[in-house]
Amino acid sequence: MHKNKFSKITIVICLLCVCGVLYYERNIYLDYQEATGKTKALFGLIELGYVHKYYFVLGGILGLALTLVAFRKKESKGWIWLAFIISILIIVLPILRVWHWFVA
Repeated sequence: MHKNKFSKITIVICLLCVCGVLYYERNIYLDYQEATGKTKALFGLIELGYVHKYYFVLGGILGLALTLVAFRKKESKGWIWLAFIISILIIVLPILRVWHWFVA
């Protein structure tokens, strides 16, 4: 068997989820840039159309479960910690509303 298999699978899944969340956040930012006065004021309603970005949190939860399996299989602590941190990141990232950081 491959060493650190579960940790590496977790890292790949979570990195794909991070890319997905950032893609949706970029789209939200571009929609905000195209919006005018009233639309910008009520942009929270338009942002509700992107509620499906929260499905990526499931990838983070799956990552945490696989990290637990990796811990029980006694995989390398470095890989386990990296997988754990990326899993937590993907759980928190959709909640942070990253597109606000791009608005000057």
